[in-house]
Amino acid sequence: MKLDTRTYDLLKQILGDAHLIDIDLSMWDKYLSIIVIADHFESRYSSKRRALFKLKFDLVSHFSCNFFHLKEKSDEQDRYIHYQWLIDKSSIKQNGNELEIIMECTSELLPSLLIICENIEIEEIDPKILDTINPKWTDPSGPLVRLDVNSIYSMMKRK
Repeated sequence: MKLDTRTYDLLKQILGDAHLIDIDLSMWDKYLSIIVIADHFESRYSSKRRALFKLKFDLVSHFSCNFFHLKEKSDEQDRYIHYQWLIDKSSIKQNGNELEIIMECTSELLPSLLIICENIEIEEIDPKILDTINPKWTDPSGPLVRLDVNSIYSMMKRK
């Protein structure tokens, strides 16, 4: 599908300064999605927060992620530092019916992500959704929004 100018411009602006907080591969054969905090946008749900966008990549033919953070971790204490996943550089190319999206950070320690898909949908989401799923999702030293299976199970047992 051809990416229209409005969607292209919005995507470039979102990925110009973003913080990746969730990756969803649960429907990998249909789509995958990421959620980012877009630092250049105010949330339409709360004036006190930055906007959250769900980027849904339809019919993904390629997904790869490169991690670089281990190059710098030298002493034992550093092994437990959690990095935030920032994006401040992107490339979006149309190749026939496919879109190639590369998301990177100018810091050489943070991951880069490459997705090739047929279409992309962009949706702003209400932070209350994430607050319900994981009340601690805004903690800078915390993990991605979607917790690991054992953590989810532990939270469900406490209820």
